[in-house]
Amino acid sequence: PNQAEVMVPLTESLYVPAKMKAAPLLVEIGTGFYVEKSTDQTCAFLDRKLKLVDANSENIAQAMQATKQNMESVVVAMQSKMLEIRARQEGRKLRSIAE
Repeated sequence: PNQAEVMVPLTESLYVPAKMKAAPLLVEIGTGFYVEKSTDQTCAFLDRKLKLVDANSENIAQAMQATKQNMESVVVAMQSKMLEIRARQEGRKLRSIAE
């Protein structure tokens, strides 16, 4: 018979061996809804999902990079302000000593 051996997750850390029939396959299409699909339809569906996940991960990576650059800019601005504040404090100390 045309069956593939797979590991089926029962929990996050428990998998059991199973045999998968060639078709039809029961595919979760989202929010708990399942449909029967042929092997070719299932592969096409999974390819679309993979492309979507890849695109989303690329968008997230870009957003993370932009956030990192923003944080670095904030740190530089804060350090500059701290140096400015220290310089003012030193200037005040020198003036008070000179008086």
